[in-house]
Amino acid sequence: KVKFNEALVRFKGQGLACIFRINAAEESERDSGAVDAAVGNEDITAVIYTRLELSVDFDHKVLRGNAVLQLKMKSMLSNEVITMDLKYLASQSFLLEYFIKIEYETSPNSPALYWLTPDQTSDGTHPLLISNSKLTYARAIFPCQDTPSQKSVFHAEISVPMGFNVMMAGHSNIMHYDGDRLIYKFNSNTRIPSYAVFIIIGSLAQVTISMDCGTCTLFAERKYIQQSIMAFDRNIINYVLLIVNNIINKYPLRILNVCVLPPNIPEFDMQCPFVTFMSATLLGGNYSLKNTIVQNIVESWIGGLVTIANFEHLWLIKSFSAFIYRKIINNIVDIEMQELLDVKGINDLINLHGHVALVPDLTDVLPNNIIKYVPYEKGRLLLNYLELFLCGPEAFQTFLLSYLRYCDSTSSYLSIRTADFKEYLYCCFCRNRHRGQVFHSDMDWDEWFYGLGLPPTHLGPVRRIACHLKAEQWITEQRIEEVFSTVSQLSVTNDLNKIEFLAYLHASPMVLSRYKLHILRYAVLHDQHICEIRRQVPFAAAVMTVSSRFRNHRDERASSLKVYAA
Repeated sequence: KVKFNEALVRFKGQGLACIFRINAAEESERDSGAVDAAVGNEDITAVIYTRLELSVDFDHKVLRGNAVLQLKMKSMLSNEVITMDLKYLASQSFLLEYFIKIEYETSPNSPALYWLTPDQTSDGTHPLLISNSKLTYARAIFPCQDTPSQKSVFHAEISVPMGFNVMMAGHSNIMHYDGDRLIYKFNSNTRIPSYAVFIIIGSLAQVTISMDCGTCTLFAERKYIQQSIMAFDRNIINYVLLIVNNIINKYPLRILNVCVLPPNIPEFDMQCPFVTFMSATLLGGNYSLKNTIVQNIVESWIGGLVTIANFEHLWLIKSFSAFIYRKIINNIVDIEMQELLDVKGINDLINLHGHVALVPDLTDVLPNNIIKYVPYEKGRLLLNYLELFLCGPEAFQTFLLSYLRYCDSTSSYLSIRTADFKEYLYCCFCRNRHRGQVFHSDMDWDEWFYGLGLPPTHLGPVRRIACHLKAEQWITEQRIEEVFSTVSQLSVTNDLNKIEFLAYLHASPMVLSRYKLHILRYAVLHDQHICEIRRQVPFAAAVMTVSSRFRNHRDERASSLKVYAA
């Protein structure tokens, strides 16, 4: 029995060694990366099956129960000789398997578990538990090999009080009563990495929606369930799932769960099989909602096909997902929106200032501390460049599907690195002399993979589009009717245009007059639930108010801040 705090648990047997560091995330943060991010000892053994039997305790903010792990030796130990005295006849069949059972409970301070009190939820009646593994914090939830190179079949039984339901990785099989508690059962026949295992427990409403490709179940707090149903676009989901299932039908997506997170929980940056997360703050948006759902579906699908060796190579999931998702979304939105997406992606990349490479060095660094700064848009631009230079869209799509099938077929015993992708690309195209030039004189791979920022051949000034030009004109516009006209047009446009317009104002060194700030607040922010817009207007207004001509009037400035930060 162990408590998930900072204990180091070792298990050794005949030719078997498996190490799990429990909740080393807190220790790693204090030591500034002195502890390796992944301590699963994956070179020796692999966890191929995980079974969890857990009970949730909201009073003490812990999960307690047991984990059963089935372990398989790696091929590197296949030549080791073990002498055993067999207690059965040679003619009898006998199967030897390694299982480890660990009884444990989590720490109330686990960095991977968010315990929300009823006052912190929208309904205000029940507490809520949400997990977030943050790439390597899954070991603060259950014993696991906390590396993306290892995937496991998953089964779980979760005991909760009456009035609660559970979302978890895998398909929900059955729910039955156990006295005054409910037990939910889940299983996943597809292998998933530890960072993709999640658990959400609360008084959630759920609605199942039938689609051509299967079913989709919406989970949300009761306050947001009706809004979620109204915002849900089954045609887009059908379209995306149809594309995904046609590409690789080995594991067709027949069941999809959509979890609407509370507005006080940031959107998860993770891929989970059969599940996509979105924030309640996106429900009012036309583009934002489509974008998030499509992007998350594609990323969870790619994450299921591609097994990366470590998080330095996460671009093989993130950038590839962005490349494919952008192809899909371009068939849904108009030309203006396509241009806006392209410009926004490049500008965001330029504004990152190039502090982190596409393939970062994570030695002695917690991946969660640096991954959010990795320029995955740079990887998407690399794929765009290869598509244009090598063969064109149709032939490159054929190559890409071939590569994904290769990753899927080898994922049971092989993890992928950046060098593996490059080698596969080389094998497919180097036979053609012209195309082979990309691997020789015309391509600086090190600059793309390990250089900071965009390569010099792709670097240029920040690009501007229509909404940026309107924002620039609006800053200097003195005619009141034109000021109102521009904002009125902005209020009825799509949410991405609003975000870009406000972001341009925020970045401008010019000072806005007070009446323009009021117009922005009441015309653009009125009844607006999209988090990107809400945070742009109050923050931009607060910054501009502080730097405005009222800087000499302290009381008036403080009053303005209270208004715009509300």
